[in-house]
Amino acid sequence: MTCVNPEDLIKKYSEFAHGDARTDDRRIVLDASMKDGVKDILAFTGNDLMEKFLSYVAEASKEVKNTNRPILTLVFGHGVKNTYAITIGGTGAYHNCPTLTRPIFNEALLRHNPNPIVAILLTSCFGGGWVQTQYLNITSMADVKHKTQLLSWSEGSSTGRYCGSRHATEVAKALIKTEIGGLAFSCDEGDEVIASSTIAALVESLRLVQKSGSTDSSQPALIRFSDTISLSTSEAEFRIKRLAYDYMRSNPGPDAAARNHSVHGSCNRLLRGKNIPDIELELLAGELRFRLETIMSRATEYKDRLGIPFPDCSECDVEK
Repeated sequence: MTCVNPEDLIKKYSEFAHGDARTDDRRIVLDASMKDGVKDILAFTGNDLMEKFLSYVAEASKEVKNTNRPILTLVFGHGVKNTYAITIGGTGAYHNCPTLTRPIFNEALLRHNPNPIVAILLTSCFGGGWVQTQYLNITSMADVKHKTQLLSWSEGSSTGRYCGSRHATEVAKALIKTEIGGLAFSCDEGDEVIASSTIAALVESLRLVQKSGSTDSSQPALIRFSDTISLSTSEAEFRIKRLAYDYMRSNPGPDAAARNHSVHGSCNRLLRGKNIPDIELELLAGELRFRLETIMSRATEYKDRLGIPFPDCSECDVEK
């Protein structure tokens, strides 16, 4: 289920690549040659997708009632800090879109079935929040902790877009490598059985994309996002803008304070869509990650471990 028809994506972008842009194993997973083979895709408008998804979950839960058959649910969307909600459909900025929360998901599951068995895979930021406490028979798998953002594969120079979830890549690799008693996957109520070897062959048949070479002088300079990750300017700007948005909502104090003057000025310009030099973006990334992850997240972790009944650091306004 999606809010964009694959054919529309192909018309607009021509092709989609998945994988690390700096390796030899990035492949085209959607282009014009594949459109006839893309089946079982349900496309709804952005405003209808959440309602349709919940209805589908409720019906799936009803179908497996009293059978002990599990429901496998894969959810792809942006994660929301603190609430761990996941954006589903909508239009415009991600923080204005409808969000899927655990209570809403659980209500759909329980609508026609009091004891559903569910496995859910998440590729969203802060996905670990779904793993912490569950009152139903739900197995949740997320790639990051409840207070951690998830980075996708870097932007590729050939496509100019991000190249998919790292989590999805690792899950696919694990499925291909699994050799337990001739593992097979059943689709369409058993009408079709796909062996793991067939999945491996399918992946191998996907067209490879030449990796983004570091020796080409025409390649754009990379911005250091962290100690281990460097990103292109457009990707770094996108990631840092999200950090700036979260930071400015965390009650960081007045803009005019000496400690905030430079950082808040850069954040405000970035959030207003102003162009910022690469060197300033790099410095801003380091400062925001230090404030959000080293200071604020650590303070909240200490508070939690000590059992102090106090709000998270990001929710406290020390100026009041």
